[in-house]
Amino acid sequence: MTDKAFIASQGPSDFVLNDFVRMLWEQKIDKVVMLTNLIEEGKKKCSIYWPVEGEEEFGDVSVRLLTTHVFAEYTIRHLRLSKSGEPCRHLTQFHFTAWPDKSVPESPWGLVDFHHRVVAVPGSGPVLVHCSAGVGRTGTFIGLCNLLHEAEATGKMDFQSVLWKLRQDRMHTIQTVEQYKYLHKVALVGYYTAGTIINVKDMHFRLADLESDEEDSKSSRNYKQEFDAVVEVCDAIVPKIREPINEGDQTVYQNLGGTANRRKDRLSNILPNPAYRPDLTAAVPHEDTYINAVLVPNLTKNGHDILTQLPLPLTVTDFWRLVTQFNAGLIVAFAADSDQPDETVGDFLPKSETEPFENDRFLVETKHHTERGLVSEFTLIVHKKIVPGMDSSITETKKTLALLLCKTSELDPESVLELQEQISFRRPTGSSRTIYMCRNGADHCGLMCVQSILLDRLKFDQCLAVPVVVGSIKAIRPQVIPTVDQYKCLYRVLKLAYDSQNVYGNVTDVSSASEI
Repeated sequence: MTDKAFIASQGPSDFVLNDFVRMLWEQKIDKVVMLTNLIEEGKKKCSIYWPVEGEEEFGDVSVRLLTTHVFAEYTIRHLRLSKSGEPCRHLTQFHFTAWPDKSVPESPWGLVDFHHRVVAVPGSGPVLVHCSAGVGRTGTFIGLCNLLHEAEATGKMDFQSVLWKLRQDRMHTIQTVEQYKYLHKVALVGYYTAGTIINVKDMHFRLADLESDEEDSKSSRNYKQEFDAVVEVCDAIVPKIREPINEGDQTVYQNLGGTANRRKDRLSNILPNPAYRPDLTAAVPHEDTYINAVLVPNLTKNGHDILTQLPLPLTVTDFWRLVTQFNAGLIVAFAADSDQPDETVGDFLPKSETEPFENDRFLVETKHHTERGLVSEFTLIVHKKIVPGMDSSITETKKTLALLLCKTSELDPESVLELQEQISFRRPTGSSRTIYMCRNGADHCGLMCVQSILLDRLKFDQCLAVPVVVGSIKAIRPQVIPTVDQYKCLYRVLKLAYDSQNVYGNVTDVSSASEI
């Protein structure tokens, strides 16, 4: 890196707002990395130095907002700066929104994705990096850039030297031990995923490279090597999750709750990480809040959608509590194999349009049923019953949602793309969630979840890194994408979608697309 590759700054207050924008103009800044939210824990951390819409003047400099593109953990804004008598300039602001003050994000994958986006956009001047105080998060990001540049140039990363050099320029840079530890994880992920970004225009070249012979490859990396790298780095940074040995064992899963909750897990090796598990609300006294499910991101919202197992007989009520309490608008389910009955899967759906499902807490009716290729499509009405002891604030409600019941588990690329078309057509908007579910809550539903994110990135964006998306979901549910065959499938579906003009023909650059 050059000596003047970055400008580290505090987030502007109202008092210095015009000076901050003046600095952007005078230093000819064309990329800004913002690592704080405007408000955190009720405290103002940074004044807004761009217009919410239209144009706004900051001293002698006018700033116009051109486009805003919202992703799960960051937002990209394109701004135009102008000053009387001088040519206007364009600036890209990369705003990471998932980094808590004086702490670290739960996972390193989002920041690596963010870093990919920053370096993918060319720039001529220094990159201005700021958080609130301009030392902790700011220093960690600049440290990451320096380490990855060092790794590319020398094959090594000297963390202590990078920390020392940064603190010579700005005291307290990389402010806490937690941030320093996190930097190691992010740098590891960044190193393993270097060179994996695909620009849409290079899709065929990239896939041809990955398709090379796995045993005698002259390419930089093929499918197996790339998949193995993702697995290796996930094994290194994702904490091992296991059930408590006994009621008093709190080593890893402090809130599993012992024997009662172990009975609600179909497989003892696929358990929800508490950091991502949705907690059910107890509607009656002493009702359990546990369910084997995890919150996962979609394209634009972090922790929005859900992966879960097909309900056990014991957890059918818990499943419908999940659906109603977490506002599910679509369920994508892989049914158990009807040729081999699975007694561990509880009955949770209506048998027909005239035979609803009913237990002591819910009544579920089929309003509409259609067979569409590889899926059975249902419109369901879920009625929540009022029972003795229930919280008085809860009133009887009903909810309408869609269910896509996948009739195949042979997930070849053509089938996956066909299923994705059905999911895309029925996907809910607004705050409604999509629940992906299969027998173990990971393999089939995980593939569809990851593929959905990748196809959205292909549709709305100009570049993506498959290993980063896979790693971000495996950090939440390690059993997702368990084989290299599934990993290959992800890429091959992307190629089919890219080539299919009638489905994903309008691929646009994030720099010119309309607002998401």
